[in-house]
Amino acid sequence: MSNPSKPDPLQALRERIDQLDEQIQNLITERARCVLEVAHVKQQNKADLTTDDKMLYYRPEREAQILHRVQQRNQGPLHSATMAQLFREIISACMALEQVMTVAYLGPEGTFTHSATRKHFGQAVRTRSLPAIDDVFREVEADSADFGVV
Repeated sequence: MSNPSKPDPLQALRERIDQLDEQIQNLITERARCVLEVAHVKQQNKADLTTDDKMLYYRPEREAQILHRVQQRNQGPLHSATMAQLFREIISACMALEQVMTVAYLGPEGTFTHSATRKHFGQAVRTRSLPAIDDVFREVEADSADFGVV
């Protein structure tokens, strides 16, 4: 039995974790709102941001910069790859607010290409499993998928 006059150190730590979780959630929400503002600015400046009549909403070089900075700033105890994966999911979810990306991949769900698709693009993308490499290329060429993984 615990002593009612003695403070529970676990309870204090759990309360601190709850406070941190709330702050993290608020910051992610703020980031998502900022992404929506970016989408609005992109829509206003559409002529500057299109190629082949398609809006450029996915900037892999920008994403790489963000993930590189995340890993450079990381001071542990989480591994840098873990921290990057957390941010990969935040980026994926935020990008989906702007436009949901479709990624075609070779093979059924659970294959290495499916895993690679999720690892690289995150969970917020729409995926399309295809039986042959040619099918993946055709989907991308026909603009039925934004990217393909083979």
